[in-house]
Amino acid sequence: MFRGQAGIALAQQFIAAMHAGRVCLHPTDTLPGLTFDPTHARGRQALLAVKGRPEAKPLLALVATPALARRFFAPLPGDWGRILGQLWPAPLSVVWRASSLAPAALVAADGTIGLRVPLLHPDAAWFHDVLDRLDMPLPTTSVNRSGDPAITSFAAAGDFLLGEPWTHVPAWDHVNAVASASSTVIKLHQDASFTLLRAGAMPLEQLHHVLDVPRTSLPQRQSLVCQPVL
Repeated sequence: MFRGQAGIALAQQFIAAMHAGRVCLHPTDTLPGLTFDPTHARGRQALLAVKGRPEAKPLLALVATPALARRFFAPLPGDWGRILGQLWPAPLSVVWRASSLAPAALVAADGTIGLRVPLLHPDAAWFHDVLDRLDMPLPTTSVNRSGDPAITSFAAAGDFLLGEPWTHVPAWDHVNAVASASSTVIKLHQDASFTLLRAGAMPLEQLHHVLDVPRTSLPQRQSLVCQPVL
């Protein structure tokens, strides 16, 4: 496990690689992901090259705390500020209108941004340190060529990046971490209802236990606003 000085060094190396424009492999509470500095044009271009991903396809992003998420969301509808404070951290990604502080690279054409506060394993505490230090949303996407199945283990994700220029694989010893599901994704609406965009690692029963919103909409799976996502 990486804690103390070892974890600090790992976080520092990760942040330095991001600021240099590299695509970085990272752990989450679901599938391993790829990220980059959203303010660095080279990082975004490197990600597009690794993924073979269309330029216009938006990304979800990770933040350290619910308070930081609210900073990059426009005022949330209804009681969603309290609700998300109860639900997060969790494998739940939420799509809502972006505030003026949201990085332009993460705002979709319809003016929304998708954010999540991940519930990281203690072994990945160094990555929470990364999120906390950056004080901005960190884009995240699955490890794969666009259209292919997502890679589910950290070790296999590292192998995927072998030989790819402008990438960074952290020297993390928890390489056997494996997940089988992406995050659950919901989109909020102005009347405080929501639409399920993708079923995932957070069971609907857990949402139902916490949510108390009018006219909650749970249709069959629809086209994602942000895809592929974690």
